[in-house]
Amino acid sequence: MLTLDEARARHDATARLHAAAIDACRRAADACARRMLASTGDAGGTDDRMRLAMDGVEVLGATAGVLARASPHSTSALSLAEVVAEGCAIAFDRGGGEDETARACRECARACHALRTSVAPARLRCVAG
Repeated sequence: MLTLDEARARHDATARLHAAAIDACRRAADACARRMLASTGDAGGTDDRMRLAMDGVEVLGATAGVLARASPHSTSALSLAEVVAEGCAIAFDRGGGEDETARACRECARACHALRTSVAPARLRCVAG
């Protein structure tokens, strides 16, 4: 059985992971949106990376909202966000160098993974409260 201090420490750690995941999803969605805006005028603006950026904006932005609401679908949203963010990071790193969008997406994937694997799904709903 957990002591009160251990339970409080576990709750605080989970709350930090929760806040970090929301923040990372928002930053990655913003980075994907900037990527989309930057390539809107390009002749090849609807290439695969542009579509990935669109997915990033939608999925990662929605995941931030789902987590902020403490939805019962948080665990599923985290899984999807992790996969989309990692796919975006890989695709945007192909250009070589340190890509800002790839970096934001990779951090999002890490934050989602950390939260998803650190808590039981039932506890995830209680974190934002």
